[in-house]
Amino acid sequence: MTLARGRSRGLLIIAATLLVAVSGTIGLYLINRSMELNHAVQTLLNRVQVNAQGLNAVEWKAIASMEVDSQTRESFDHFHNEMLTDLRGSARFNPGKYGRMTCTWPRPPI
Repeated sequence: MTLARGRSRGLLIIAATLLVAVSGTIGLYLINRSMELNHAVQTLLNRVQVNAQGLNAVEWKAIASMEVDSQTRESFDHFHNEMLTDLRGSARFNPGKYGRMTCTWPRPPI
């Protein structure tokens, strides 16, 4: 009886060790995946912020000069398109109801 009891105790220890090892590996994988996603979202937000600041500068330049020349219009289009591209790329992180970005940015009249 003691041999069977010792053997079952050994199997329980091995099973518990495997359970802890597998759950630890899965936990580390999930934490790593979450950190990668957070890093990608932070990078996207930084890019959107830079483009928004550039767009703001172009708008203030147009307000100060009271006219919109072709170079200002091109700068506006560049920053606007960069922001849209970044936000559309973020659909893989936070898809809308139908698997795509559901909000659109209206193009301001200039």
